[in-house]
Amino acid sequence: MSDAAASRSPGSPTIVATPKPPREAGIEWLRVLACIAIVAFHANPREWPVMIFGLEVFTIFTIALSVQSAGRRSPAAFVKARAVTLLLPWAVWWLAYAGWKSILAHRAGRDVFSWFEPWRLLAGPETHLWFLPFAFVATVAAGLWCVTNPLPDDARMARRSAVVWSVVAGVLLIAASYATHVQLAIEAADGRVFQPWRQWITVLPAAVMGLAIVRCRTREGHDWTALGMLWSLVLTAAGVSYVAGWTNLALPYVIAITLCMGGLRIRHSASEALLAASGLTFGIFLLHPMLFDVWYYITAKIKLGSAFAIGTHGHAAAMALFALLSSAVIVWVLRKTVIRRVV
Repeated sequence: MSDAAASRSPGSPTIVATPKPPREAGIEWLRVLACIAIVAFHANPREWPVMIFGLEVFTIFTIALSVQSAGRRSPAAFVKARAVTLLLPWAVWWLAYAGWKSILAHRAGRDVFSWFEPWRLLAGPETHLWFLPFAFVATVAAGLWCVTNPLPDDARMARRSAVVWSVVAGVLLIAASYATHVQLAIEAADGRVFQPWRQWITVLPAAVMGLAIVRCRTREGHDWTALGMLWSLVLTAAGVSYVAGWTNLALPYVIAITLCMGGLRIRHSASEALLAASGLTFGIFLLHPMLFDVWYYITAKIKLGSAFAIGTHGHAAAMALFALLSSAVIVWVLRKTVIRRVV
């Protein structure tokens, strides 16, 4: 669909056509950094838990950028675009990982469907796929809400909106910190699994922060006083969670929101090289767990020495680097084929 507003039936919300903004270097750098952090977290979640900040950064800007794009489409076109961008890859990679997991189970002498549990219908055979249906629900809800609630007219209204959404984000962060703390304790005690609900709860505050960043914007651009309010209230909520002993999310969110504020300050256009790198991040996110399995297969055949033994920082760092580089190459190749829309 063009940037011109689509024809709509009487009574439907008015979509004000807005030109697609240039892609800013700060946001593109954050995409690359978030991708690296997510791969590192998955490589060693016990020793590098703070690296989950990448997921929060990824979520914040997924929501913020999607909401901005809602103003350039009709509601129906916006929902369709979100489905093509998120649900289509989810369905394709759900099937791909189902086949992959079944092959690995067969090679290990297990039942080919031993990996399946009912909750995987909402996430995927590989747990990280949970993010795609969550992102679809969150971006559609936030985008359609913003379509009927235009940007604040001036800085005063932006700051008022910032207070409301920042308080909501802060309260959700405290609640999510408590819920995650309780769920992890239960999982450690009796093995009960709270997936994908635990992951959804973990990033729900980030989704609201992404919406808050949009609401801190006037027609002239972001109001930095409003963004400062958001940053301060998120840090306050993280501090409350930490003092209360619910520490799992506090530091990652402090890092994530601080990086986002810094990224928004870098306004110049992204270079072609940076755009090429950031353009691979979605595919790397989808593919990297499969490359972890390949890494384990390779290292089982060769000896890397005690410094790279499973469970060490050296092993995790080497595996993360292998997965990043190899999946980037594979994604670059796949982008030249008919399946480029799902990577």
